[in-house]
Amino acid sequence: MVSVVETLNLRRPIAFILNNHTPRKGSSFTLCMFPLFQYFIYLASLLCILRIRAIRNAGVLSLLVFCVFNSIVETIGYFTFKNSWLYNLSTPMETAIISFLYLKLLKSDTLKKVLLVLFWVYIAATAINLSLIQGLWIFNNYTYVFSCLIIVLLTCLFEFEQISSSGSSFLSLRNPLFWISAGILVFYTGSFFIMGFYNILVKRFPNLLDGNIKILRSLNIIMYVSFIISILCLPKVRK
Repeated sequence: MVSVVETLNLRRPIAFILNNHTPRKGSSFTLCMFPLFQYFIYLASLLCILRIRAIRNAGVLSLLVFCVFNSIVETIGYFTFKNSWLYNLSTPMETAIISFLYLKLLKSDTLKKVLLVLFWVYIAATAINLSLIQGLWIFNNYTYVFSCLIIVLLTCLFEFEQISSSGSSFLSLRNPLFWISAGILVFYTGSFFIMGFYNILVKRFPNLLDGNIKILRSLNIIMYVSFIISILCLPKVRK
């Protein structure tokens, strides 16, 4: 999950600013040092751990893995100045976690096959981009945009299948799966457009970059608030 990305190479105005709040040398650790969106990630991770039995019973254990994984990534990214390599390596893992989530939730064998084909095409594209095109040290926005597109497509397929089989009950505000898919859809749709047009913004509208960073962080908050609501909607597990 990309939140903000550092600018690494002016020859390729592709890199994002992943964390522009890296503490200065000599600064002390405080509870208020992280950007706001990270606290929502930590809260979602904590709730996932506390309600792990309910999450396991609901078949969405990948949600816990996703939240905890991104908690670790964002914390490392915060304390790492040149962190593009971190997000280049973590994005395929993030995509794999979400793909596995939908692989478990989808009922149609055909849709599962489509998911697997898209995922392995993405992995191949990522490997080629890392080794031959953008490399490890420049943020790989080409394959990140591709990842966002795949996740949005998978989410739409999942929601279509759910609505087709269960009707309006899927859209119930008490349905955890609705909140999970809604949060994923909002974040990755927004990220797709922001990252897709980033080069144009850098070259023609550099004054809009700060606004895009704020939008990305807001999208992170929306997604993790949706996850938090979904966790709270899970039925209690009787001992």
